[in-house]
Amino acid sequence: MSAKQIMEKKKAQNEMRKLMAERKNKDKKPIQIDNPLAKYNNAGQLTCILCSSIIRSAHVWQVHVNSKQHRGNVEQAKKLKELTKNFTDGKVKKRSGGVVEGDPQEKKPKGILKNVTSIPITVKVNNNVPIIYSHHDEEIKRSPLVQVVQDYSS
Repeated sequence: MSAKQIMEKKKAQNEMRKLMAERKNKDKKPIQIDNPLAKYNNAGQLTCILCSSIIRSAHVWQVHVNSKQHRGNVEQAKKLKELTKNFTDGKVKKRSGGVVEGDPQEKKPKGILKNVTSIPITVKVNNNVPIIYSHHDEEIKRSPLVQVVQDYSS
């Protein structure tokens, strides 16, 4: 084979490689992770909502999920969810399906309470402690009580 034929053959091979690479990249679809903890931000970066960390690629997602930090965060989230569920279960009261007529303020008292007028009761706490107002940037400076007594005794 002559040098000219070898050069033409190499050019043809390079063109064929480029075409095959383009075709391969064209057919390849980007892998999207379908997981409730995975989120793609505006820049298209994969992030873990629970860990608030950016995952470099979709191929590394499984490694991140199996990491010690992620598993610890999952356990903490489960405990927190369980605590909040227990907290809300005791507080939630279901309303009856009946229609409520009128406001509770409009209800009329029955029996003995019919003629009673309500008297507002005010209780004033009497303590001789001075009220100290402070702002977030102020520092309250107090002198010890012993020095004050000594000053008067002199």
